[in-house]
Amino acid sequence: DPASIVAALRGVDRALIVTPLAENRGELTRVMLRGAKEAGVSVVALVSSWTAAFDHHLFMDEFTAQEQLGAELWPHKFTALRAGWFMPNFRDQASSIKSTHKLFLCFPPTLRWPPVDTDDIGATAAAVLTAGGESEAAC
Repeated sequence: DPASIVAALRGVDRALIVTPLAENRGELTRVMLRGAKEAGVSVVALVSSWTAAFDHHLFMDEFTAQEQLGAELWPHKFTALRAGWFMPNFRDQASSIKSTHKLFLCFPPTLRWPPVDTDDIGATAAAVLTAGGESEAAC
């Protein structure tokens, strides 16, 4: 409900918006961004995905369109944090890595991707939202 987003964010100066894990996450994130703007939020950090860089229609709707909307709504006051693979996800493969000394991923071996720790992305979001200056378009 867009009105509930506006009501929840009224009086908030800076907001961290996390792309939800839902089938319609693109639409939901755009509702949150527009609601934040309507509520008067002045600085936004959006946890997006590194897949926003891929030219694929699913990533366009899920991530890229939100980054574009945020940059339009908050010129110089919007940062998209493109999280890569979260490092804690590797725990699921710990026994396989230990026994084979290999890491198996669903990516081509030539792909360069940034694994990130969840604590680090939290610290980065905090730094972006507490900084006094202008922010970057994507990190």
